[in-house]
Amino acid sequence: MQQEMKIVRDYLEIEKTRFGARLIYEIDVPTEMEGLSVPPLALQSLVENAVKHVVAQRAQASFLQVTGSLEAGIIRLAVADDGPGFSLDSISPEHGLGNLRARLELLFGSEGKLAVAREKDKTVVRMTYPAG
Repeated sequence: MQQEMKIVRDYLEIEKTRFGARLIYEIDVPTEMEGLSVPPLALQSLVENAVKHVVAQRAQASFLQVTGSLEAGIIRLAVADDGPGFSLDSISPEHGLGNLRARLELLFGSEGKLAVAREKDKTVVRMTYPAG
């Protein structure tokens, strides 16, 4: 997880340079999670998707939040944005999120999930999978 978080932070800093005040972000992943595993570039894919489909499409500021938690042996990583939202049903398997959903299922079976929800005027893309 530590390497994935470095990639995410570096990516967001590059995009912050590109978009300036149009990109506001917050990362809230506990340091206790640093030793846990995450599929390579999985979290970065969620962040990149939000930047591409929300921040890059707007003239006004956009807010992204990256969160993580470990509860009862389940890793939960999420990226929330203030964009208009979408449905995973509309994503083709070749799309980045379709590919990620397939990777999670391949790696973790029915315990690897990707979900999208609207929560308090935010679109939240959440991946869950077992720790270890």
